[in-house]
Amino acid sequence: MQLIYLYDDKKKLCDHAISHHWNYTVTKEINQLTQIEFNIDYKEPCVKDIKLEGYVKTVDGFFIIKEFNIDDEGTCTVYATYELPQIKDRVLRQFKHNASLTTMMAQAMTGTDWAVGYFDIDHKPWTPPTTAVEINQNYITRWQLLQSIMDAYKVEMEFDNVNKVIRVYPSGGIGENRGTYFFENLNISSFSYDSNTESYCNVLECYSKDNDGNDIHVTVEDYSYTTRRHVGIWKDERYKSEASLKSAGEKKLKELSQPIYNFQVTLADLQNAIPLTRNVFYFELGDNIVLSAKGIKGTYRVVKAVQNVDVPEQTIIELKSATSRLQSNLADNNRLLKDIINNYTEPEDVGTAIPVADVDDIADDILTP
Repeated sequence: MQLIYLYDDKKKLCDHAISHHWNYTVTKEINQLTQIEFNIDYKEPCVKDIKLEGYVKTVDGFFIIKEFNIDDEGTCTVYATYELPQIKDRVLRQFKHNASLTTMMAQAMTGTDWAVGYFDIDHKPWTPPTTAVEINQNYITRWQLLQSIMDAYKVEMEFDNVNKVIRVYPSGGIGENRGTYFFENLNISSFSYDSNTESYCNVLECYSKDNDGNDIHVTVEDYSYTTRRHVGIWKDERYKSEASLKSAGEKKLKELSQPIYNFQVTLADLQNAIPLTRNVFYFELGDNIVLSAKGIKGTYRVVKAVQNVDVPEQTIIELKSATSRLQSNLADNNRLLKDIINNYTEPEDVGTAIPVADVDDIADDILTP
């Protein structure tokens, strides 16, 4: 059980830590703030020190307590959100710049003691492109500004509020390729997915205004999925020239010109139940994993994880199409997975268990250039 440290609203460490909790859930999502929730008994000594806008500290950093409820049975439920000091609590009256990502981030974090680092998909130092993007916004918090920067430059960010560091990655950069598998009848207890083209378009009409208030209009097209014409309209007045609007529109259309596939998976607790499987089934937010369920086989990315630390088999993850990154350690995990299937598939389940041959098929699909 993870120890949770309790602080008052001045960040002074309280006398009692939160040690006897249950249903400790950590919700992580790409480019969103992490949230935690847990239950404790109202008789615990720490209860008297729990205050709204106080703090708790976990292995993930500092969180601000936003809700504290007690039910009829004496169960206290605590909700807390990741803290971003100097970022969420400061308002910028005006922010107007046309610059590269590194310059924009330097301007955005001026006046704070946060550092910014840039890393590629292999977690190595990254030099972002020097392409300039214009952002013009008034009366926003730095957190809102950072969200605009994530969207405009198509980057991902991780926040470390203990060391006050922002790590910036290219799109798809958070996470690793561990060769992790999620297979039906093996380590998936439930699986569902939906796909749709409700927001699909392959022609995007983009509108904005220049600095003099004149209308700007460009059209971008992408027929990579289908040649049937679907038109969308997008207006964003942050872009003050045809060139910047077109560049942003092309990035926007790249997302809109593909159907949306969303997967939701509830995991079985094999990671803890069978120590041999730890390397195969371990994952973090952003990781690319190999999925095989309900006839669907492919590589997908963990974009959201609701991890129940106390009851791992209740962990729920959401997947979307993964970025094209080579699964360098897939072959080793493939061999290990064969051993697991051979050791843990009961004879009466042979008809429904995933054949070992399917594992080879998936490995071949991913490892073939």
